[in-house]
Amino acid sequence: FPLERFNFIGITENYESDLRAFSMAYLGQELQVRVVNQRKSPSAAGAELTGRLRSRVEKWHAADVDIYKRALAASAARQLG
Repeated sequence: FPLERFNFIGITENYESDLRAFSMAYLGQELQVRVVNQRKSPSAAGAELTGRLRSRVEKWHAADVDIYKRALAASAARQLG
């Protein structure tokens, strides 16, 4: 589906603010944030993609990266608005 057909797309990195915005807009009340299955520390995240490998992955998944960037922009605009 085209991204523009969705009324709301939440971003994991913005979970709390996006949940608040979604619940207020569509449920008329603020839902309580629940966090389950969260890793204990940032160091447990594993290796991050860097350099050439990251470029290759982003190129291979260019359409997905584009959707993600557009969804990020929509989330940022929602936070400003």
